[in-house]
Amino acid sequence: MIDKDTKKQGRIGYSDFSKWLGSAIHMSEGFMFRHDSVKNPFYEMAVEKINNSAMAKDRIAASKALMTGDIEQKIINKIMIQWKTIRKAFTDINMEKSGTISRKELKFYLDFWGMDVSEKDFERCFNRFDVDGDGQISYKDF
Repeated sequence: MIDKDTKKQGRIGYSDFSKWLGSAIHMSEGFMFRHDSVKNPFYEMAVEKINNSAMAKDRIAASKALMTGDIEQKIINKIMIQWKTIRKAFTDINMEKSGTISRKELKFYLDFWGMDVSEKDFERCFNRFDVDGDGQISYKDF
């Protein structure tokens, strides 16, 4: 590690680490890694293969299947499965730690869960959770 410390500060910075380990990783055909400064052809081929494969079609079909039925109930079920308490769920979904769940935060989790909802359905869903109608989901609303 001393040899890899180009600034001789007794520690390896990000650029030193990337130069050292990044080149070793890129030479490995089995490791799907993409460093920002170096294109990895094996990574690019794997991404293209996944996007064009049946897996991509399966993901779309699974997303459509998830969206049939009551969206709000599906969100509640996901929350019940993922978290042990309502408090923990609210705290995690409220990523900006503002004390309320914004549209952006709820949309992030719906995308994360693979729930591709239309803008109309999302607004209806958000408004249903926003009981007091103030444009944010407070803990009391939640």
